[in-house]
Amino acid sequence: MHPLVPQRKKLIGSRWHDIAKYGLSAFILAWLALASIPNCQGLIESVTYPRIALVLAFFYLVARKQRFSAWAGLRHLPYYPPAWVASVLGVVGLHTYIAFNPWSERTIGCFSAQATQFFRSGDFKLVFYGTIFFLVVLCCSGWALLSRQALQNERNQLRKDLLIDARHVHEPSLVLNDSQALDNWLRNDRAISHPGSDAFGHSAIAKRIAERLTPLQGGSPAIALVGDIGTGKSSVLNLVRYELLRSKAWGREVKVIVVSLWPFDSIEAAIRGILNALTMELGLHVNTTPISGLTDEYIRLIENASGGLLKDIGTGFSRLIREPSDPFTALRQYSIIASTINIHLVLWVEDVERFTGKAGSVQYPEMERLEPIRSLLHSLSEFDFIQVVWASATLGARFDVEKIARFVEAIPRMDEVDFLSILRTFRRRSLGDLEKAGLIDPVSPRVRRNLATELDQIVQSESGQNKGRINIWRALFIVCSTPRRLKLSLRQCQDVWGVLAGEVEFDDLMSMSILRIADPDVFSEVVSHIDEIRDDSKSHRIGADAEAKSSFARKIDVLLEDSREERRDAIECILGFIFPGWKGSGFGEESLKPQGLAVSNPRNYWGRYLSIVQVTQEESDQFVLRAINQWKIERNVFLLDILSAGDHASSVEWFLPCLLTPGETVSLIDAFVRHELGRSRENAVNYSSRGIRSLQNVLMRIVVVPRDLFLALLSLVTITTPKDIVLASSVIRTFASESTMFLANEHKERLAERFRTILIEVFAGNPNAIVKALDGCPYWFLYEISGFHSAGNKRRPFKEWSVLSDSVLQAAECNPVVMLPQIIPLVCDEVSPLMRDPGEAAYNLNNRLAGEIFDFGRLMRIFAHQWVSSGMPEEVRQSGQGVHESALVYLGLGLT
Repeated sequence: MHPLVPQRKKLIGSRWHDIAKYGLSAFILAWLALASIPNCQGLIESVTYPRIALVLAFFYLVARKQRFSAWAGLRHLPYYPPAWVASVLGVVGLHTYIAFNPWSERTIGCFSAQATQFFRSGDFKLVFYGTIFFLVVLCCSGWALLSRQALQNERNQLRKDLLIDARHVHEPSLVLNDSQALDNWLRNDRAISHPGSDAFGHSAIAKRIAERLTPLQGGSPAIALVGDIGTGKSSVLNLVRYELLRSKAWGREVKVIVVSLWPFDSIEAAIRGILNALTMELGLHVNTTPISGLTDEYIRLIENASGGLLKDIGTGFSRLIREPSDPFTALRQYSIIASTINIHLVLWVEDVERFTGKAGSVQYPEMERLEPIRSLLHSLSEFDFIQVVWASATLGARFDVEKIARFVEAIPRMDEVDFLSILRTFRRRSLGDLEKAGLIDPVSPRVRRNLATELDQIVQSESGQNKGRINIWRALFIVCSTPRRLKLSLRQCQDVWGVLAGEVEFDDLMSMSILRIADPDVFSEVVSHIDEIRDDSKSHRIGADAEAKSSFARKIDVLLEDSREERRDAIECILGFIFPGWKGSGFGEESLKPQGLAVSNPRNYWGRYLSIVQVTQEESDQFVLRAINQWKIERNVFLLDILSAGDHASSVEWFLPCLLTPGETVSLIDAFVRHELGRSRENAVNYSSRGIRSLQNVLMRIVVVPRDLFLALLSLVTITTPKDIVLASSVIRTFASESTMFLANEHKERLAERFRTILIEVFAGNPNAIVKALDGCPYWFLYEISGFHSAGNKRRPFKEWSVLSDSVLQAAECNPVVMLPQIIPLVCDEVSPLMRDPGEAAYNLNNRLAGEIFDFGRLMRIFAHQWVSSGMPEEVRQSGQGVHESALVYLGLGLT
């Protein structure tokens, strides 16, 4: 069941209870009204006493409502009697006059004889005194019952609002060090309301404010509560309420009226909001009909005093009984009522910065515009039973707070150690959840350990000890040092991490979440210039030479021109941590955080962070990371199959150096080549472009090539050449070619020598083996492994080629379809595409070269008698036809 279902059912039941109660009241009123309808009096003639009981029950049902008890004047009857008491006194006076004046001995012409006889009897005095006594007892009982009940209802409602319950109170230090308490703190948006939950030292401020909320002759001192947005001003308000409730001053002596200025878009609307809040609060205690138009009256008076024009709005009865001559006198009505009923009204004005603007601005027109609010608050603070407390983010010069407030309570920003303790707890919990879920963290343990050690050192040191040295942790504290911003930042980080755990770098995610909440303008510029920031070739440094600055750096300079140097340095540090190359000096550092937000290939992790969408298996990094980790632990073939398929080649190349040591990488190369050797060679040409090429790219990212790489490759060439010369050639070409830097030249030569030696041992005198080995290979493969090289106009094979030459011709005689395309690049010169017409042969026969490599006559006979153009590769079809025609001419057979 949803947790809100019981609450909703309770509210529905309460509503039906009220409907039934009002229905009963309506029935009673309608039933009593029948007495005034002709021919219906008989319905109620026999129920005199029950009728009185029903009337009293009706008033009891309605008077339980706090508004009615205040409107009827029963709550503060002895201190502030309502207007109807005057009517009662008038009736009593009339009856007294009738009962005790001499004219009662004479006939009263305006009454009947029966009424005159009743007035002259002693029963009239008895009834008269009894009625007065009954009314006094009724009023006193109603006042005692309703005032006590109203006060109790207020306190109960306050307890409910503040959630003062043991279940909502926890040890403050747990928020700093306990992951469960921290999780509860992140989920709860309510400001704290109990000192037992105060983790940031707000209780002391609240106690001082609560002690100063007392009525004093000559005006209660105004208090200013100053703290940056998110420092906990709402928490201080709740704690003040708690202190008043604990001291039993709430409702009986002190009543806090909270007014937020954010909803108001003009000065006049704000003034109305403040005065209406005072009127509504007094309306809970007394009948405020006489002061219902006081708000309009005050605005009219201040505008008339300033020469302004205002439509004179009539306020009816309230203006007939009251006509203040100046704004201060008009406001005094609030103080008179409050002092009469002995209630100290505390006007708690929040969000004053809504109208104060930037601190330090002293523009005269703006100060003049804000003067009405300042004047109102100053006037209210002059009264004995009204005290003003305003909560603002700054002591702006434009609002002149110091002139009004006698006491200023400043909420300091969070303690650095407390801030970083929360970050440490949150970081440990989040990375621990990653491990518990069986997800792989590709970041080097050394990188994680260094960051954790640096954080621990700051937490364990005294506050302020690390000042002057900006690192990522101090930078995060400088830009986000208020509880609310920290809570929102970590909550956003937690939301993203819940979807993308293991698919994005956590420290980058946490840092960017804090920057996003603490400085949305900077974050917006990052979003707009993300491609520029990830480009290492540009200078983004704040404060760099204007001509060398990037567009992003210029934007940030404008945003931070009024910021402290410490904050500018902190933002630069955070950006440098997330985007190591943003200053043009972090090239290669992205590999330390392979899932960092600065990485755009193989995955766009910045896009993942912004979209917050669950990734599919095809896009998941964990698919590849698990395969790498399983091979590292179990040496299974899952990773080898992924390398063979090539579907995740870029991810494998990116993450392998992060999880495997150089020695393990060499072992992986050995295992993969052996794995491929056992597979059927259905598509031999793709060996070099799939797994082996990926492993080559991995080696290129290793700073120091392992010494055992040469021995591993030598072993692989030895076992692969007899079984799969394509695979063996791919190994040599990938790791030991002239363009690679993995091996020394002497080691490259030794690998090539081993390959040639085994080639001769296996294929010399075995033409069938040659055909089988070259079947399915590209037409240039024999040319590649023959070891030809260009030296001027000479081309020579390796020294032992003559041993293989005869076997190659025998193989061509056995299977010309497979062998002749392989021979053509050996005996022909390639014609540049720029030097030939479309459709012209790409190779021309070089008679001299063909004679040096093969038995020329035998070669010509093979081409003359066994050449078949159909089925030949398109690249050599024209060239082969040309060699075929040359062979026919050479043999004197003529062209057919």
